[in-house]
Amino acid sequence: MKKSLAIIIPILIVASLLIVYFFYVSSIGKNTNNSKKNGNKNETVKEEDYKNVFGDVKIETVRAALSDGRPWGELAISDKGEIYGYAPANNNIPCQLLTFNLSTKKTEVIYTIKDKLEPVMFKYNEDYFLWTERLSQYDTNQSRIILYNRKNKEVVILDEEKKLSPDIPPQNISLSKDYVLWSKAVSDKDTIKYSIMKYDVRSKKTSVFKEDVTVPSIAGNNIAWLGPENEKRENSAIFLNNLKNNTIKKVTEGKNPFYLDNDGSSFVFSGVDNLDYQSKNKEKAIALYSINLYENGNIRTIEKSTTDHFEFPAISTNFISWRSDDKVRVYDRKSNKIAILPSDYAGYGYILVSNKYILWHTPAIKDADAAKKKAIEQGIYLSDLHIICIKR
Repeated sequence: MKKSLAIIIPILIVASLLIVYFFYVSSIGKNTNNSKKNGNKNETVKEEDYKNVFGDVKIETVRAALSDGRPWGELAISDKGEIYGYAPANNNIPCQLLTFNLSTKKTEVIYTIKDKLEPVMFKYNEDYFLWTERLSQYDTNQSRIILYNRKNKEVVILDEEKKLSPDIPPQNISLSKDYVLWSKAVSDKDTIKYSIMKYDVRSKKTSVFKEDVTVPSIAGNNIAWLGPENEKRENSAIFLNNLKNNTIKKVTEGKNPFYLDNDGSSFVFSGVDNLDYQSKNKEKAIALYSINLYENGNIRTIEKSTTDHFEFPAISTNFISWRSDDKVRVYDRKSNKIAILPSDYAGYGYILVSNKYILWHTPAIKDADAAKKKAIEQGIYLSDLHIICIKR
């Protein structure tokens, strides 16, 4: 793989996560109308400067570079102020998964990744780290899913593909205390067959959890996934499996969700409304992109637009974040306001949230050509991480 194809990880690779089972989201129309109303209650979600939402908070900026000069990229941030990330293979040193402590400013290597693969998706709890590894090439891809025991450092390879078709998107993963779920895709002639796999931590057995579905998301006693909305398979829909009473219900209609996350009880998802599949001229069809919250049995639309592609939504108890083309935004669930964070590089990356922290990044080298040249050399853009701690 040429380094020029792996400059931004996970942005470029994770982007293929948006190629989900039932629909490939693309820009099929433009419209200047950008509504910001909640779907159910028809209330306007206000956009305000972050200081008006959070008060006079301090923004801490950290250069994402190791002591030897290697740049690294962020994957998640915990309430303890631990930033989980990775440093790509560089200077004859293999790719490393690492932890950066905001308080001590010390970096610790968690795991050394083999075979030039790099992490794409990352999940964690008190007991485990779970991540996917990916190497994308012109003719074939490689992938692995790793479960890492934080206490005894035991490593389990849950899934490994050494010759994966280029049209297969990276696996989605979800982690609980007792088991792991991940999406599995297999090329079958002109189609891709999807399923969700399960690994039981206690029995150490792997099984098929459910076929013909993808994008699993574990939230306590509920498991959500994406499946076909109807027999025509034109749209995707979110289905919710209640493990207590073993029921399954469809919770979205006409939303065409393509990515979801949860905070343990509520779900956030990005989707596309108003898609005219019957239109003879699809270039004139209008796509309405949206960020939505499913909470207490109701769906609220936080943000929607026909011109902005909302990607990679993340949720915590206090915040919801997503990648946007024009602004760095975070939705504050307490005040019901969207906070605009200071950045001139909205399309550069995505925003990470925990219950206490908000994190986003900007390029450390402002000259685009110089930044790209250095990124090709080092395998990733050198970034400045910006962190806000909200104490409530």
